[in-house]
Amino acid sequence: MFNRFICPVYKHFIHNTPQWSKSIHTNYKTSLNLEGALASQFASIVQACSDHSLLQQGRQVHAHVICSGLVKNSLVGTKILGMYFLCGSIIDAKNMFYQLDLKYT
Repeated sequence: MFNRFICPVYKHFIHNTPQWSKSIHTNYKTSLNLEGALASQFASIVQACSDHSLLQQGRQVHAHVICSGLVKNSLVGTKILGMYFLCGSIIDAKNMFYQLDLKYT
């Protein structure tokens, strides 16, 4: 059921982005805007999976995040960490914590 939801959403976003932005990003600002929009969408979907009964779906979303290259994004990474913690998967949460690129400001 969840694959029918996440895959069309992800594919819809990717297929509706301009072709020039899928190639090497010559316009840095545009690529950041698209990356930020995709990260925001993934963060919302991950947060929706923050329930013990949705752990498998959350892992599938995490796999999509890895494939999209956004696993190092701080917003998405912290949402995934929180999802694993709230689902009770402490080992996955610990592993995600060590993968995060934490910046102290």
